[in-house]
Amino acid sequence: MRSELARLVAAIALLAGGGLLLVPAAAPAPPRSWEELIAPYAVGQEVTRGYVLSPPRRGAAHDVVFVARRAAGPSGPAGRVEVHIVDRGQWSGVLETRSFGIAWEVPPPGATMPASPEDSSAVTQALAAAVADNDTGFAAVDDIPLAAEPPPPLVSRVLDRLAGWRGALVGAALALALLTLLSARHGVAAAGLVLLALGLALRAPSLDLPFVRDQDVQRMFTGHSSLSDIATGVGLEDRHPPLYFFLLHAAQQLGQSEAVGRLPAVCAGALLGPAILLATRAMRRRVGAAAAIAALAVTVSPPLIAASREVSELPLFAVLVLGAAASLVAALAAPTAGRLAAVAVFHGLALWTYYLAPFLVAAHAAVLVAARPARRVAAGLAAGVLLGAPALLLGAATLWRDWGARDVARAFPGLAWGQHTTLQMLGDIGRLAVEAFGWPFLLLVGGAAVAGIARRDRAVVTGVAGTLAVVAGIAALSPIARVQAYYATAVLPLACVVLALVGDPAAVRWRRAWQLALVAVIALSSAPRLGGARSLYLPDADAFMPRFAQLIAARPERRVVTVAHYDKTLLAYYLARLEGRSIAWRSVDASPSKRLDALVLVHALDADSESAAVARLDALRAEGPLLVIERDAFLLPRVAAALSGCERLQEAPTARLVRCPARPATH
Repeated sequence: MRSELARLVAAIALLAGGGLLLVPAAAPAPPRSWEELIAPYAVGQEVTRGYVLSPPRRGAAHDVVFVARRAAGPSGPAGRVEVHIVDRGQWSGVLETRSFGIAWEVPPPGATMPASPEDSSAVTQALAAAVADNDTGFAAVDDIPLAAEPPPPLVSRVLDRLAGWRGALVGAALALALLTLLSARHGVAAAGLVLLALGLALRAPSLDLPFVRDQDVQRMFTGHSSLSDIATGVGLEDRHPPLYFFLLHAAQQLGQSEAVGRLPAVCAGALLGPAILLATRAMRRRVGAAAAIAALAVTVSPPLIAASREVSELPLFAVLVLGAAASLVAALAAPTAGRLAAVAVFHGLALWTYYLAPFLVAAHAAVLVAARPARRVAAGLAAGVLLGAPALLLGAATLWRDWGARDVARAFPGLAWGQHTTLQMLGDIGRLAVEAFGWPFLLLVGGAAVAGIARRDRAVVTGVAGTLAVVAGIAALSPIARVQAYYATAVLPLACVVLALVGDPAAVRWRRAWQLALVAVIALSSAPRLGGARSLYLPDADAFMPRFAQLIAARPERRVVTVAHYDKTLLAYYLARLEGRSIAWRSVDASPSKRLDALVLVHALDADSESAAVARLDALRAEGPLLVIERDAFLLPRVAAALSGCERLQEAPTARLVRCPARPATH
């Protein structure tokens, strides 16, 4: 009893010590903002050669991005320059001030209205000269605020403390606390509760951040539909099976808001760590140190946290993937009625949740073919396929619909879903895995996979086969379907189970050495990565629609136009929020006070789309004055030219809201 109490006290002390290291200091007085550091230039003013600055935004590489645009005119053709400012020494061969490195980004192939290298260099040199005059020595780029940026929430300030040695110590304290709990009575349950609490603490803050992408709002609309509509049609139109939308429908009984929409994914993501412990116990009947470390790595992985903070079925699918693999391995060891039922249920639910599930089912079928005396388990898997058979029809329907979208991506490679070869997609998924866990952890996983396959360990083979099958499926589909690398977050936890299956050495001295090695890996590779995750809890620069909607609602113009159809979806949602009403697909085109139109259906772009968009804009202006939203992610040169004479009402770093007066239609 005393030893149990001692373990509990030690675990609590380790957790408390790690927590104390994260207590943020008092918030300092904010330094000069980025807008002040570019004086005498300012947002909305010309820098040089007719290029006018837009509001700055934070980039993905711990940088700040200034965009300058020029409309076609006496100064030259229309152009766009993107200038990045990073910490000094981060990039070589760029302009540098006392604290920063400054460079312009070469536009990607297919970019719309790129500036010439001469113009890009001139704008960059002008901004660099201004920053150099104001640079008296500063901290990191991330520490300098943007004028319109709210103060970082507490969770961001806490995560900022994870940088450097402090992050390594906190990671080690967490890992040691989990290992200490595992050695106590009911240790798996206690460790699972700690992981669940940590998962919620990292995923639940600031859920009310504005939506950036239309897919979040689309799923909200689908989930708001009736259960019969979700089951029979609306869910399929959203390109996904309906199970997740049933959960989203239930969540929206609490209201229709960003936080409510994100809630199912948050809960599923927080369950991933405990699910790894449970899956390991089902496969091995024991949970060792490697399982605790693998579960901790999944819980604190920034890409997995990000996926859990979206209106997304990926975290739920990841939990079902773990359940499907664990139930299959357990049934192979002892095919009881309960385990066979679990095989059927988990595989059936996976098929009803995500269209990558057939690849997982195919991998598990291959495992059963190799395990010849597994007819009863094969029957359980077949039952799961039958349960999910109606959802399998979605895969064919989605693939058929995506043929046209792939043609669009080939013609317009700058679109959001992009155009990738199979090898490019595999490379992107590899980089995602490194970002999620770091090389030391991935090397451990790889070593565990090789060792398990060499000794024909069914559990390891099942985990490896499921992971590789889904990754290969994403890569194989990339030339013909709208898939992206982040879909692989659904099977990264399954890859971690391969490490979790490694047992502790029998000899005490080797067991201690193994546990310390695991602690070192998590401390040096996974935990400190959270130090750069503060942006998860800050508004995205592209989350401009609430501000635009507020101004639109206050304007007298009744007609509002977006260039791309996905912005109409976002705008409809935020106008409904301002009007205090819920929204579903049937009310996307209009609110009580506004009529919404889109010039282009992006997924159906063709050579005639731009001409049709200009003609549509011309016809709408003939009906009266209107407001138009245009964004950098989807620029059409002729549409931009048609809007160049309109009054600019509000500008975000990547979008503009303009008012166009009425004028007679041209023929």
